[in-house]
Amino acid sequence: MPHDASTLRDIVTSGIEDILGLKNLTEEEQDGLISEMLQIIQHRALARIADACTEEERTILADAFEKNNVDAVDVLLTQKGLPDLPALIGEETLLFKVELGNLVKEEKG
Repeated sequence: MPHDASTLRDIVTSGIEDILGLKNLTEEEQDGLISEMLQIIQHRALARIADACTEEERTILADAFEKNNVDAVDVLLTQKGLPDLPALIGEETLLFKVELGNLVKEEKG
């Protein structure tokens, strides 16, 4: 089941406000930062997929993404032993949050 943009935003922002102190930013600044985080997470998920695929499979994936064919993407991910797209994005989101939390701790420490 694919996530829509608002669901992805909710996943990314859940708990992140406290980690980064987003409450001190304007709504516009928060939106900009969250949009950047979403792009980073999506790029990381796509890079992880691309690393597991052959050139031919990358072409198939690009076509499936272009046609918004999530089922075709999930079939290829399953064949490669990767989680489905929502789970993969969830994993990358968690890793991203941990990395951000560690960076913030280093800055404060």
